[in-house]
Amino acid sequence: MPKGVYERTSRHRLSLSLSAKKRTHVALENIKKAIEKNIGRKCSQETKNRISMANKGKKRTSEMNDANRNRMLGHVPWNKGKKNCYTPEQLIKIGNKKRVAFFKGRHHTEEAKKKLRILQIKRIEKNYGISHPNYNLKACEFFRYNDFIHRTKGQYAVYGGGEYLIRELGYYIDYINHDLKMIIEWDEPHHYDKYGDLKMRDQIRQQVIQKHLPDYEFFRIKEH
Repeated sequence: MPKGVYERTSRHRLSLSLSAKKRTHVALENIKKAIEKNIGRKCSQETKNRISMANKGKKRTSEMNDANRNRMLGHVPWNKGKKNCYTPEQLIKIGNKKRVAFFKGRHHTEEAKKKLRILQIKRIEKNYGISHPNYNLKACEFFRYNDFIHRTKGQYAVYGGGEYLIRELGYYIDYINHDLKMIIEWDEPHHYDKYGDLKMRDQIRQQVIQKHLPDYEFFRIKEH
């Protein structure tokens, strides 16, 4: 297996599946606990007045109250004899959809993105012992040839210990030469938009790296 590439084992997939089931079980237990906690709870006079006005003219027998309480505790199916009544599992799904809708269109700040990158690297190192990203073979061949022609020794994916990681930023550098103070980034076609301009995220990334390493000269090479 190439350096920096890992696969999820069957044991790992099973662990993830059990973890998801455990979270669902905990969520269901929390819903039931909240229901049990509110049963028999005394309302304020203002709340009682609102309930009284809402139920004015309606009659509820003790049997109806008992049946409703049993449904809430899960002793009988939630939707038995009722329409538009959700099970605890459905309530969780609805909550997830609302959460997705709430965050749709929202964007992380650059500081938040940096923290997420650093946390992701730490998580991978903790679980697998390595955190090297995927690399481009064409880029490595170019870097090797470039070092051979100019008799230099840079650091990149397959030489010098792997791609250089700026831990404070959570960024990997495609090629770096500390002696010459030079950085090279290799850009595949997906780094550019349909107009041929470098995408904004790559521009921001370059600016952040240059600000962090102001003594290094920065170059970009288009793959095509």
